[in-house]
Amino acid sequence: MDETETRVPLADGDLRWVFPEPAAPRRITGLLAETDALVRELAERTAPQAGPGARPGDGLAYHTVLGRPLAGVFGLVPVGDVVLRAGLFFGRRCAWDLRSGPPWTVEVSVEVIHPAEQCGGHLIEELANITCETPEAAPRNSCAECGASTPS
Repeated sequence: MDETETRVPLADGDLRWVFPEPAAPRRITGLLAETDALVRELAERTAPQAGPGARPGDGLAYHTVLGRPLAGVFGLVPVGDVVLRAGLFFGRRCAWDLRSGPPWTVEVSVEVIHPAEQCGGHLIEELANITCETPEAAPRNSCAECGASTPS
């Protein structure tokens, strides 16, 4: 995250930043909260492997760039020299692009993070890359890819 990007904890953000008109906001919020809990649990279990001075993952968070919300929620779990990255988002071209889904994308990957002056990092393995057409499918798939069994 650079100085123009701000992390907004899941509880402090606005679901409409990702899903402007959700038909079932409580259901979506519940699934995101379940995914958040899974990311936090995984981070706590892997914290001893994260190395000295490393902090465990902070769960899911919205992000803003230059004060504009990105259309997604993201989580990181550091493990040694790698990070598990999970995201549910609508891919925008830039911070000024205010479009939203569908479709939304759920991605889970393992990456190596390097300082920005080097290469910034690289993908080791993409564990999931799922396109979702409905607001309800996106967090359901996010939850499932992070290890929970969710009802259809």
